[in-house]
Amino acid sequence: MMSHGDWFGPDRSSADWPAARPTGEQCRTHDMAHVGATRWAAAYYPQMGGYVASCWVEIVRPGDCFRALVYHDGDWPFLGDRVPRELHHCDATQFLEFGRVVQRLHNEWGET
Repeated sequence: MMSHGDWFGPDRSSADWPAARPTGEQCRTHDMAHVGATRWAAAYYPQMGGYVASCWVEIVRPGDCFRALVYHDGDWPFLGDRVPRELHHCDATQFLEFGRVVQRLHNEWGET
């Protein structure tokens, strides 16, 4: 059986993570952090469970998989036991397509 750490990333910080949670100002201006050879940009992660999340997004070549270090303020969906959560994502355009599909379905089938 998988542990929550297997699903959501390591239990401890990684040597190539930025030292601190990004501030709101850093997320708004997409400040950059360089840790060794790894480049990160501050951003807001899409809202989950009613809470916004600041994060660091690993800057990679277009189409490559990337990491997001998510500092979520609520217990759900991350159970509140570790901050940040390292999430592995592939191809950011999948987020765009998912958003378009959800919006279309809401427009077509959602109650007004």
